[in-house]
Amino acid sequence: RKIFPKGKEDLIAFSNYLQESNMKLTLRTTSYAIGQEHPVYAAEGNIDPRLASWWEGTLAESINATATEITVAEGKETPTNYDPNRGQENLFNRRCMQIGNELIIFETYSDNGDGTWTLKGCKRGHGRTIPKTHDAGVQARGLYRIYGTAFAPDPDSTLLTEIAKRFADFHNEISSGNVNFDALEVHEMKTYYGDTKFAGEVYRHIDHPVFADTSGAYLTWGYYEPLFESVRSLGKKTDVPAPEGIPYAHDFKIGLHKSHRSASSPYAYVWSIPSNATAGREIDVTAQVGFHDVTMEMVQNHGLIDHYINVFKQWDLHGPNLPAHIKKRIYASWIPRKRYSLIDEVFRFEGEGKNLSVVPFRVMKREGIDSSWTYFQEHGTLYPYQYIRPGETLTLNNPYAAQIPEFIIRVMPDFRRDSVSMHSTAKVETAEEKTFYDMLDKFQGASGVVLEDNTSISKFGDEVNYPIMPDPSKIKNAEYASFNTEGNAVRIIAENPSDEPFELVKVRGDLLPFYEVQTDITNAGGLGVLVTGDGSGAILVIRISGQGTRDYLVHLNFTGKRYIEIPSPQVSWADARWTFKSDFKRWRSNHISRVSLGIDRVPAGKRSSILIEDLRFLPETKSSLVYPTINVGSGSISIQGTVPSDRYLWYQGGDSVGVYDLNWNKLESLPVHLNRALFPSSEASVSVKNNNPNGDPWLEVQFYVKDTPLPVGAL
Repeated sequence: RKIFPKGKEDLIAFSNYLQESNMKLTLRTTSYAIGQEHPVYAAEGNIDPRLASWWEGTLAESINATATEITVAEGKETPTNYDPNRGQENLFNRRCMQIGNELIIFETYSDNGDGTWTLKGCKRGHGRTIPKTHDAGVQARGLYRIYGTAFAPDPDSTLLTEIAKRFADFHNEISSGNVNFDALEVHEMKTYYGDTKFAGEVYRHIDHPVFADTSGAYLTWGYYEPLFESVRSLGKKTDVPAPEGIPYAHDFKIGLHKSHRSASSPYAYVWSIPSNATAGREIDVTAQVGFHDVTMEMVQNHGLIDHYINVFKQWDLHGPNLPAHIKKRIYASWIPRKRYSLIDEVFRFEGEGKNLSVVPFRVMKREGIDSSWTYFQEHGTLYPYQYIRPGETLTLNNPYAAQIPEFIIRVMPDFRRDSVSMHSTAKVETAEEKTFYDMLDKFQGASGVVLEDNTSISKFGDEVNYPIMPDPSKIKNAEYASFNTEGNAVRIIAENPSDEPFELVKVRGDLLPFYEVQTDITNAGGLGVLVTGDGSGAILVIRISGQGTRDYLVHLNFTGKRYIEIPSPQVSWADARWTFKSDFKRWRSNHISRVSLGIDRVPAGKRSSILIEDLRFLPETKSSLVYPTINVGSGSISIQGTVPSDRYLWYQGGDSVGVYDLNWNKLESLPVHLNRALFPSSEASVSVKNNNPNGDPWLEVQFYVKDTPLPVGAL
């Protein structure tokens, strides 16, 4: 509204302005799913009969306007391409029933065994419709509700061709240079060809040459312009075959620091750019937000923009021309894994001209514990990190020659652990923030992010409490665990009688027990839990949700009582034993309304029993590293100075270390003193000594080692 106050008229004017400079307007668009309050196709009193449905029948018993349990009788089955084994329940969301001209959302259903089903937890008058009295026998129809946010046309109906034409006409009016088909899968629920049919129908009505792609940025079926050599020479190389195993995504994402996600690091590019550039494929820069746009705010405030530009230029210019043996090593470094491959050995350029080399390097890891570099759609690169406090030791492995390691350390806050600090004041979302995030919710919901119904910050008061111990009498969905009070503690027991490990938390959604809370983790993202473990090898999952989802994990590989402290909700992202979840992509605010608590990954045929005595969020307090020493193997690297919380240290060798703010703007350099600081070519330990008598901050660390540079010769 602010950028284009006259709507389409202003958008067309902007497109004309771009064309005067030989540029084309491009948009990120979803594939015309139909909004739940669409004024034409989902209007009150006129629900379009051509919307895709998964079931048709009748109302078995008359209902009034307030009924929350509704019984329906089956009439006929409808064709479906739905496969629950592919995790499509979230995608196609069969939880909407049309009765007469009323839309009803239901939570669960039960088979009555006589050809009828009872819908439970019904929310009446969804969208533009209003709750009404309905007589038995009226038509009932189950509608696909894509990602729980939108309807879709029946692929074999005239509605699909109708909306495809509207979609194409819009792109014609604004002279768009690209047709983007994000969430194209919305048309696949009934027939496997629904997506290509929609894309083809759109193209049939496009009146000018265009590029086309999906959320994966691949060439969309039916769009042949990018195949012309004159077009490919402009840099659109999405049709270039990718060597097996290298990433399907070819962008690296940049972004500024937020409470729920760190700014992009110096090595944000290593997962996707080197291999794709080497293969001669298109490479892109996008943003760490759902809209995938790089804003002027990022360009002006991120301290590594010049670094990113240089890296991008190097790989775009030199990558396709690298010698065959270097290309082979880059391609061989990938560990294929379904959609998002893993990588440990990454690559960068060093030197210039005749001295230009490709250098293999990596983060040193704990095998089986620390994640590899990977990626997640609409999120971007996932980094390998470790989290420690001064005095704790990491045992890491160096597969290369002995060397002084490079390191990146984020100095995080410490926490207040006293009971007096267990209350705070919640941050209130401004009207401007609400407008933006409402819009972002709709976009991300159509892109596959799980959105919880009726989640609003209005349910929170100003005061929030950090203790979140469960009350067994208030826990819901406790099908896979039992909760019992033992004094002031809670006993959780989970049994797995099957021959497969439990998997309660999926890539999308979960089956965890949960309870309601009212709290806020602004400046309180740490979690403390006092737990008696059982050594079962299962995982205690503390999943927090509200206007976003995060997981805290406690690996139950110990027995006896322990206090476990987790410094950030993002720690699980770097855990090799826990994959990144689609639910993590969305984070609107730090308000928390639900805690899901359970024991997952219980081994086959085993039982897990643990006792929780305390569970609470931890409010932050500023701290600092004071003249710290990084102990490396049998040597050390001493930093001469004080580094407060919310700073990065980036040591790249030599006699100084760079100090940066959270957006990677360099603030100063501090002297360092090296004392036999070689990390051996084997397994060795790393630790940090802090000389601060007032406490120790948490540290997010990466220790890098590199292999022998690979000269590229004259390019």
